Amino acid sequence: MTSLPRLVAWSEPGSSVLSRAAAWHNWSPSWIPSRIAVAVRRTALRRYQEAVLCELEDGLRFVAHPSDLLPCLVGTTGGWEHELMNAVKPLVRAGEGVLDIGAHVGYTAIRFAQWVGATGRVYAFEPVPAHRDQLMRNLEVNDFAARVAVIPLAVSDRSGSLPFYDSHRSNTGMSSLSGRRGATASRQVETCAIDEWLPSAGVPPLALAKIDVEGAELLVVRGMMRTLVSTQIRAVLIELHRDVAPAVRHEIGAFFAQLPVGYTLFGWHPSGEFRAEPVDAPTDYLLAVHRDWAGEIRA
Repeated sequence: MTSLPRLVAWSEPGSSVLSRAAAWHNWSPSWIPSRIAVAVRRTALRRYQEAVLCELEDGLRFVAHPSDLLPCLVGTTGGWEHELMNAVKPLVRAGEGVLDIGAHVGYTAIRFAQWVGATGRVYAFEPVPAHRDQLMRNLEVNDFAARVAVIPLAVSDRSGSLPFYDSHRSNTGMSSLSGRRGATASRQVETCAIDEWLPSAGVPPLALAKIDVEGAELLVVRGMMRTLVSTQIRAVLIELHRDVAPAVRHEIGAFFAQLPVGYTLFGWHPSGEFRAEPVDAPTDYLLAVHRDWAGEIRA
């Protein structure tokens, strides 16, 4: 087992390190041009390279890198999107399977692993080697390695190889198959479509697919059309990135509407609940639930 930092979050010095780093992540004074503020923020965050092992509110452990936005916020708040995760949890039962598409450094993977228990299985798709290293570390500190299969692929609408765009900002979770305007691809990554991967994977019944792929959401759902039509996945949770793909809400709504089986679409509402709303209603998260399970969502 690799050596791990002392469990220091919620005590000193870990909580102060994370708090100071979080302050820099949020530092954006109006009196400085944004490009200069970004450069200053990036330089300041280079001082916070040592990982901090955190104890989260639900008893999970998480290795947070202070210089990376999302892990830092998990370490300072004890989690991420608490209400959203709690709203989705009733859809997942012990012993079932979850697809974590765009697993990043493993925060959602360890949450899902806790839900499915020792007899369930999580399949964490993550193409970036540095992210996979952190993901494996987070599985290790929770003793979840046997519950989570880490798959070094990006998910798309076909199997093969595609350009990938690494994030060069302080938020590494913005890396994606979908490059922002003017971006240059960092590398080629191997891809798979869920429809092609699933038949030979030997997975348990799938309760949930979580998709967080920074603008490539439509590619992912197109590549799982046969799986959805055969109702092998109970629900799909999609984080929408309208800054990268402005039309994604409408496109995904139209995709689910044309499926020959019924899925109810819910949008995440600022009040902290999923609501069945019009296709073009603005939302950051979309939940598609097979009609037989739609009653599990409080809407």
